[in-house]
Amino acid sequence: MTYSVYPYYNDANYSTVYLYDDADRITADFLTSFPELDGVGGMNAAYIKTNLIQKIAVKFVPSYFLKIAINYYQNTQDIEDLAETNATKLSLAAFDPDANPCKLTITSAANPMTDLERAQLEFILSFADRMLGFFLFGFWFDDTEIAYGKDKNQILGNLSILNFGGSYNLYQLPNAEIANFKARLAQYIDFTNPKDIVLGNQAHLNLFASGVDQGSLYLINQNQATSKYNIKSLMTPRYQGDVTAAIVFLQWIDGRTIKSYQDLLSTFKLIQEAAGKQEQINKILGLNPYSPPPLYGNLTNKTSYYWVDQAGALGVILGRFIPGLGGGGVGGRGRADSPSENIFLWNGNKIVAYAIGLPPEVEDKSAIVAFGKANQVFKTNTPSATYEPDAWLKNGEDAKLYGIIKKKTTPVIEKSSNKFPLLFYFKKFKGNDVKRKNKPFIGFDPPRVFELPLKDFKYIDKTAKLIKKKMKGDGDAKVGTPGVVLNHRQSMERENAGTVMGKFLFNKKFQKDGGGSDVKTEYTAYFAANYNPPDPGSSLPATDFVNYVAQKDSVTDAQILKKFPKATPYLKNTVVPKGGVQALQVITDQEWCHLYGHGDGGPDIPENFVSGSKHCNTEQLAIETGQRKRKIDGLTAKVTAYMLPARTVWYSGSTSEDEPASQPDAKAKPKDLQEFAMPVAHMMRYKVYHNKRKVFDHWYDAQSQSFDYNEFLILEEFVDWKVSFLDELAKYEYNASLISRFLERFFKDCAKVAPPIDCSAASFTPFKNFPSGYKTSKQKKKTAADAVKTYVTTDPGKAIYDLFKFDDESGVILDDAIPAPIKAAFTQLMNKMRAG
Repeated sequence: MTYSVYPYYNDANYSTVYLYDDADRITADFLTSFPELDGVGGMNAAYIKTNLIQKIAVKFVPSYFLKIAINYYQNTQDIEDLAETNATKLSLAAFDPDANPCKLTITSAANPMTDLERAQLEFILSFADRMLGFFLFGFWFDDTEIAYGKDKNQILGNLSILNFGGSYNLYQLPNAEIANFKARLAQYIDFTNPKDIVLGNQAHLNLFASGVDQGSLYLINQNQATSKYNIKSLMTPRYQGDVTAAIVFLQWIDGRTIKSYQDLLSTFKLIQEAAGKQEQINKILGLNPYSPPPLYGNLTNKTSYYWVDQAGALGVILGRFIPGLGGGGVGGRGRADSPSENIFLWNGNKIVAYAIGLPPEVEDKSAIVAFGKANQVFKTNTPSATYEPDAWLKNGEDAKLYGIIKKKTTPVIEKSSNKFPLLFYFKKFKGNDVKRKNKPFIGFDPPRVFELPLKDFKYIDKTAKLIKKKMKGDGDAKVGTPGVVLNHRQSMERENAGTVMGKFLFNKKFQKDGGGSDVKTEYTAYFAANYNPPDPGSSLPATDFVNYVAQKDSVTDAQILKKFPKATPYLKNTVVPKGGVQALQVITDQEWCHLYGHGDGGPDIPENFVSGSKHCNTEQLAIETGQRKRKIDGLTAKVTAYMLPARTVWYSGSTSEDEPASQPDAKAKPKDLQEFAMPVAHMMRYKVYHNKRKVFDHWYDAQSQSFDYNEFLILEEFVDWKVSFLDELAKYEYNASLISRFLERFFKDCAKVAPPIDCSAASFTPFKNFPSGYKTSKQKKKTAADAVKTYVTTDPGKAIYDLFKFDDESGVILDDAIPAPIKAAFTQLMNKMRAG
């Protein structure tokens, strides 16, 4: 009778896929999340399958992910934010991921590491962490889920492995506070010398932690948890803290009298048998039997770390909880649709388009205005002048197109086309035998483009008001409120959103006007009608949730589905998985979308989740990655979901500990309870403020059916530009980054076309040097915040920076002022690239 740890992940349909399933399928899903790996350093599907997926299926240890990250780093040039070439890359000793233990050793003589070495090591570890984060882990006892409470909810089912960033940060804590934990941590990953990182490289040394249950500890006997303690509240009178339990945990952290988890369980058993006799309890704890027990030590910011030892026993230890270095990078873009699925074209700023990686502009744009014809392409929801009413286009081709698209005359001319917008993007699914990456596989409806007036977006057909759910900071959402602070870092390890929502909703009751039934009973009936076998388990996938609301919610049916059937094209009558009958089902993969992004500190709690399409979630991810790039202080956000009208449940407001089964049915809101509507999002709005001034405002379709890679790049860049413009240092950094990316791609493409374009003249040399100079200055930001500004306002950086022109009012780079000698060569390059 032993414990086991099973790695798994959730696929695009939010189904659980265990690591020991089909290796080819897992490899394909992994590369979909990390498309940047393909083709780098000899890595392809076969390589990833052999050197990662099959390896970790036998022994899941972080070293195999580290090996992939090292290979990617060593075979990639011009990594954004890293001033490196082959000559400046880290000098690494041979790394053997199969060694036991194994070492990651930097062989340079620098002591301590230089800023560049530290940044490059952080890149490798962060990339390894992002890949590690692909998997979640479940603890089982003799192949049985570990459960807690009268509803037997699964616990330890959605844990994350402690990553490199988290391990490093934990290792920096003072010895006195976490001496025992630090000793255990060093067996797993030892950061004593950051230039010689030692990995224990054995599965029984791995450490796992939970995000949602951060600060909780369970007393577990075989497959059942007998007790649960909220560690941070034990010594807090406000929460009626348990002083005895607090002392037990403090003694466990100290490690002198209670050395192991098994000792902890034995101690609590003896205390239970003492039946409240304080003298006997004090004796068990080694305290003065005639004095009140003293309180000492600190239980704040502690959480439980779990593992399974070589004998199959469960191990637990308390340690500090610190988020890891985080991911970032380009991984999120891999979620988007492939542009190759579509016929597409763009129109707008040539420098920006080229810098972000778009193909050359198509000269024939007749498909844009081919209304009703087979070759018509559709305008997408990329940010446009919709949100800047005073930013009109000049009387040119852009203005004519814009006027025709709007089906009205060309607006009054007030600003040049270079100022706004950056880019228009148009697309249409190719159809025929083209296979889509994401649902719906048969194609998608024309994207919904949000036009004025803004107030109409809050209604369906201007009459049915949508339910507002907002993450906005304290107080009501009104002019002057700051919104939620964007922290640009994760608040905790990511927890399975389906588990969070299932745990919350499955023991709630609808208010009496909504039927008075409990959610779990009704959802189980839905599940039995749609699936075989009929047991829904404890998780609540977003796709099933939306199908459940569409099929069972009387309010949604009466107020929306019957009155406005065309308003929800994402719901269609299709055959249910069980077969035999048809029912309303959503045609896209649904996800639990964070309103306040997880990567900005947003919590994994029900109040922060709505169901939306995968495309919607990817669109918001583009916004989030754009506003995080410069890590600007003073940014806040208000994120709002406009949800379909639906029934509501009541809850106490303490979502992690809520036990509403005891709450009566009610027509009126019971005292001290809050209302929670079934969160099916129909529309989204994301606003960003810089020092309380709105700099970005974007409406988007919560049930969109498409969002491709190019759209991601455009939106990400747009947000980066908008949030940087009002911050003096960020503005210089954004502008320098844009010039750097433009020049890097330019010189690479000039060398690749046949025949190559000659850029050997001395006049090109300062332009070639600018990108590396910019990256070097960016590395210096750690010690000098204005390093990038200094680089572009003094020579040699200034000489090139000043040759590119930026509009003073809007901050947009002017693409009709490309400096010589780049301009002539760029025109030649575009002609060659269009010719193929």
